[in-house]
Amino acid sequence: MTSHDAIRRWIAVLGLVIKGFLWLVVIGFELFVVAVGWGWLKRNTGT
Repeated sequence: MTSHDAIRRWIAVLGLVIKGFLWLVVIGFELFVVAVGWGWLKRNTGT
């Protein structure tokens, strides 16, 4: 195994980690928007 293989493996692992974090951010943002919208609708309908 050469050092290039190790570097390539690290880049692949980092890419997967970053992609996972991006998905978490996207899902968290969507849940936040849904929660805000839900609260705003409940407040505006008066129930």
